[in-house]
Amino acid sequence: MNISRTVGLSAAFAACAALSGCVASLDSDKGVTSTPADRTAFAENVVSQWSETAGLAAHRLMERYGPPDEVRRDRLVWRGNAPWRLTVARDVRPKLDQATDADLGVVAQTVRLSLTPFQAAAAAAIDGRVTYDPTLRELTARSDREELNILRLNLAVDAAQSRLSIDEARQQYARDLMLEASGKVLPDMQTLNFTPER
Repeated sequence: MNISRTVGLSAAFAACAALSGCVASLDSDKGVTSTPADRTAFAENVVSQWSETAGLAAHRLMERYGPPDEVRRDRLVWRGNAPWRLTVARDVRPKLDQATDADLGVVAQTVRLSLTPFQAAAAAAIDGRVTYDPTLRELTARSDREELNILRLNLAVDAAQSRLSIDEARQQYARDLMLEASGKVLPDMQTLNFTPER
């Protein structure tokens, strides 16, 4: 692709984002073809309008997983970016009365996992940022960082499988946050301790 066509596509994407707010999907499965460079340029333009927290989260995800599969004015979407079934970064802005260090939940990451109703209730009881969809068999965590989503899901599965009580999982979450703040690298925040279903 020559430079003028790349610039033209990027400008067209930017115009769509800025003027219509309809930001079209760049998902090749839906008949829209684009190169990774086009999707990256489009995503960068969209994210430049986001809040600082959301923009930082989106850039981290793009560095790790490459260009998103779908770009919209208020979200970027990756599908099948293992170990995740789905990753969504959203432009969530803090409320006026919200502390600046509050976790806005701008990154939602989903795995497929079969849980009984009892297990699903235990997993979701740990933290309001963990949800389970029994129809799709999807367990989702929301946070501002992937590391916190990994930790939340690890603890949710531990509670679902009765390795930890709900209270123990909550206490472990608080301890791990304090350890991370002191500079420790925690394995429970780096990789999932369970194997998601396909």
